[in-house]
Amino acid sequence: MENKLIKRMKVLTIYLSEGDTLSQWAVKQANSMLNERYKLVHLALDMKAPYHSVRRFISGENVALEIQDKFISLYLKHVYSTHPNTYSVVDH
Repeated sequence: MENKLIKRMKVLTIYLSEGDTLSQWAVKQANSMLNERYKLVHLALDMKAPYHSVRRFISGENVALEIQDKFISLYLKHVYSTHPNTYSVVDH
């Protein structure tokens, strides 16, 4: 059982600049996903989170950790579906 679990694990390495936080990184990544076709309402639907909470998250306001967790889960699905061999993300 343990070997099966290890085989299914994925690794994501995030390099943060000094003074940056994981929350700031998540907000940057969320904003970079938005464009003319993929709007905030689509992000909220994909995250299965209330629109108003996602709007607050995108603007960097305080939100529940659940909203950040939902975004990071969505982000991981997106990264591994579009770049299956990607194991690190570098943010400058």
